[in-house]
Amino acid sequence: MKIDVTDWLLEENNPSIQYLTLKELLGRDEGDPQVVKAKGKIPQSKEIQLLFARKELNGGPFWSRPDGNIYWGNFSTGSALCFLAETGITKEDPMIAGLGEFLNQYQR
Repeated sequence: MKIDVTDWLLEENNPSIQYLTLKELLGRDEGDPQVVKAKGKIPQSKEIQLLFARKELNGGPFWSRPDGNIYWGNFSTGSALCFLAETGITKEDPMIAGLGEFLNQYQR
């Protein structure tokens, strides 16, 4: 039995899934109105809001430790970056504007 799950993936309850379905599975352009609408809703999604509500959980900025040390683990800078990349959030989003600078400072 073959089932088409496209309608389910396009439901508006998860804008990241909707956005990635439109872009990756259906091949829509970034300027397509549905793509623009879905992408615009990603930062306000409950998953993103929950993640950012806990960005100082480990004692430092952007899921780092109190000394600013980034590491890999639950709610770490590394795991948060991986999650954000999978949701469709990009460096243009104001929510993560400071994250790039934080990471650059860590590299110095």
